[in-house]
Amino acid sequence: ATVIGLVGDDSISYKVSRKSGDDAGEYTITPKGEKTQGNYTVTYETGTFTINKKEINATVSFENDGESYIYTGKEIKPEIVVKDSEDNSISKDLYKVIYSDNVNSGTATITVESKNNNYIITGTKQFEIENADIITLTFEDKTKLYDGKNDSITLNGELEGATIKFGTVEGTYDLEEAPSYKDVGEYTVYYKVTKENYNELIGSNKVTITAKPVTVKVDDFSKTYGENDPELTATVIGLV
Repeated sequence: ATVIGLVGDDSISYKVSRKSGDDAGEYTITPKGEKTQGNYTVTYETGTFTINKKEINATVSFENDGESYIYTGKEIKPEIVVKDSEDNSISKDLYKVIYSDNVNSGTATITVESKNNNYIITGTKQFEIENADIITLTFEDKTKLYDGKNDSITLNGELEGATIKFGTVEGTYDLEEAPSYKDVGEYTVYYKVTKENYNELIGSNKVTITAKPVTVKVDDFSKTYGENDPELTATVIGLV
């Protein structure tokens, strides 16, 4: 403590103590002694004892460090290891982990913050979430005999919220519905499926319509000798 107001080499007696405690914070320092000492009337003023928080710049790592994750539709939370600047592991009791932007494809962030009042712990780590492939939708060729009805490629499965566009020319997807065909021939249907957080699914399938077999069956006739031949006819079997 500092004594203010003494003359020459005079001195006074006092003791100094502080409020007990070892956690970060402020504690009162209290001087104590006689109020009257010789030629002096003593006034005692308290002081403040400060224990500062220990600052730790944390390094965050995880098992697949440097690798990306694939979109799943759910939060991705890699298990992390947190170390200080001297490569010592930091107890999980001292920090909390906050994940952000960790559902959709893009850059996700892991933030480490102190949850113990005696420390200032800061650290961040980022990782990438990549688009998933579309595996719940498939397309199939359509092959059939001519039946006079329009038909197109077959779509199997579903993907909620997906946008499917079709086209008759590769690279052009300007149709809301798959083009359909009726007459004999081989036709190519192009498609593109898009949805947020998924890679585009682009491809083509064929519609093949082959000729339907028909039979021309001549009708049976008879006549009596000497009569003129009747008009001959036939029946076509298998027409649509």
